[in-house]
Amino acid sequence: MSTYQRRRQIGIMKVLGANLRQIRNLFIVESALLGVIGGACGILLSYWVVWGINGIVTRFSKGPPGSDPEILFISLWILPVGLFFAVLTGVLSGIYPAIKASRTDALTAIKRE
Repeated sequence: MSTYQRRRQIGIMKVLGANLRQIRNLFIVESALLGVIGGACGILLSYWVVWGINGIVTRFSKGPPGSDPEILFISLWILPVGLFFAVLTGVLSGIYPAIKASRTDALTAIKRE
């Protein structure tokens, strides 16, 4: 959808001298940044969910006096792994639109519809 909506912009970039590689890289970097933002939001959301679950468990746990309830935690090593997979997903989903964008004909993209 991004390629279709930005067809005119891609045509202008081609007329101004951008080559296929530059246009492809533009879309791939954009997809990677969206992956980073999505991964960071996912990490933040997971921390909020775990915090909420731990709050509910500690409030309503009925164990023997003096015993602590089991609480959930997120290991620190999983954060870069999750972020890596979010970026990988963004890049892999952006490859096809990037190739399609780089093959857009400049003159037909610039024409008014």
